Amino acid sequence: MLNTLIDAYVRCLQNLKTIGLLGKDGGSLKRLVGQPIVVDSTTTARIQESHIFILHYWAWWIEQGLPCSHGDQG
Repeated sequence: MLNTLIDAYVRCLQNLKTIGLLGKDGGSLKRLVGQPIVVDSTTTARIQESHIFILHYWAWWIEQGLPCSHGDQG
């Protein structure tokens, strides 16, 4: 956990945009990331399920924005 906090702090100092997928109350990382996304739950399985859903949604959203190649119009 300490490595994650140090990394987030360094990114903050470098003015890099960061997103944190967090659980419970967000913990120490909440104030170090540019955009915290906090799953307000104390159940680890629920937090993980929510994070997986968010990551899958982001992947789908990114794929929707990619242009089709010339040979793949369908």
